[in-house]
Amino acid sequence: MLQAGTMGYYMFSSYTQANDGMYSFIADVKPQSCSGSCPNSLRIELNDNIMASQGAASNVNNSVKTGSYTFVNSSTTNPTLIGYMVTYQSSFNLNSPTYNWSFGIGPGDTSPSPTHTYAAPGVYNTRLVASGTTAGSGTGSVENQVKVTLNTNVCRNRIAVVGTTNTAIHFTPIVSGSGNYSHRWDFGDGQTAPDIDPTHYYANPGVYQATLTTIDHTFMDTAVYVYNARTDLSLDAAPNFWVNSVNGIYSNSPLAKIKITYTNGSGKVYTSDIQPQSSSDFNIISVEDYKTNENNQRTKKLKITFNCRVYGDSDYYDITNGEAVIAVAYK
Repeated sequence: MLQAGTMGYYMFSSYTQANDGMYSFIADVKPQSCSGSCPNSLRIELNDNIMASQGAASNVNNSVKTGSYTFVNSSTTNPTLIGYMVTYQSSFNLNSPTYNWSFGIGPGDTSPSPTHTYAAPGVYNTRLVASGTTAGSGTGSVENQVKVTLNTNVCRNRIAVVGTTNTAIHFTPIVSGSGNYSHRWDFGDGQTAPDIDPTHYYANPGVYQATLTTIDHTFMDTAVYVYNARTDLSLDAAPNFWVNSVNGIYSNSPLAKIKITYTNGSGKVYTSDIQPQSSSDFNIISVEDYKTNENNQRTKKLKITFNCRVYGDSDYYDITNGEAVIAVAYK
């Protein structure tokens, strides 16, 4: 039995993020004086099932929660992509706002920055209607096509306004793709331009739906983005939105993989994900927020039970009726 707090053992909590954005939440029970892989130690890794941007916060509250899970054998089974999580961000110029979203499929939302899950890739029409208090028109809307895919070569664009003076608005594009772009602007008042970041002068104050069409000539892809451009002298509603991230959701949700590593007294390493598990289970009985660890990282305390087989080069150990209280760190 390995027990933190006795015989020089300590519970080390940590997390890592892989190149694909997937987080692993880790608990290590090992001698406090040992670093790296240590004899007579146990490591439990819980892998998130949703990719995050590098350095962004993890999905720990949705992935590490009570439930019964199966071990995924990484040598023969990879987690299966089963959906897409899209996070939206809105902006609105009026006070006391209310929001009404529709995402092209599935239920809507009323929060300023919602998250929506899509079961399949594709192009979806997302619409935002927002209302607020103002001296002018209190309700406005905007609709854009959203590309739901994990293809990093896909062309996406949006509009940012970097300055307004009376009825003049300075536009700039924010684009992802190859970099080999051309742009076409429609300012919503009958005027167009091929400039990269134009300043446009409107004849009258108001809200105009400006449209940016971007062509990625390397990947032969086109992106179109609609933006409610508001002049300084207008009090009308001008809601806008953009996509913050598109992340994959993987099978065995909400955990993509559970891995247990046991290092025996001779330093030989045994892991649970080398061969298929014929009879195994992993159960999270309880989860609660816990104190920060020695690296000032936030942690969760979990009570778990598990049964599994851990494999070495030519032999194995069976872990039966395993029970533990562990701590894992997260970002």
